Amino acid sequence: MKLQVRPQLSIGGLTALAFFPLAPMPLRPSNGAARHFGDPVPEDLAVQSRTKEDLRLAREIRNNMLNIRDLSMDGHHVEVVVTSDREVVLRGTAFSFDEVKKIVAVVKRCAAQHSIINNLRTLKN
Repeated sequence: MKLQVRPQLSIGGLTALAFFPLAPMPLRPSNGAARHFGDPVPEDLAVQSRTKEDLRLAREIRNNMLNIRDLSMDGHHVEVVVTSDREVVLRGTAFSFDEVKKIVAVVKRCAAQHSIINNLRTLKN
């Protein structure tokens, strides 16, 4: 249990410290629904595999995405997760559907034998 210290209170020459426990605060996901710490959501279910091949593939995809000159900052910061089930999961936000197509094309070129799960959102339709 964590304790939080309040600033000192001085009443009539007496100084006191007040301690109270902090309760766990529920997290708010981006969709606005209430969520408690540890509750799984679909984005949390894909975990990066730690094998050398999967880490190399994720690094190769990210490096090739950085070489696309006309992507927005959001497009360059798309998260790439290669799972142990031979899946490539894309998460994040791209500026437009054209950017999503460019990102998916890079993933298809690098990971042809993997299945691609596209969880990208767009800012502009």
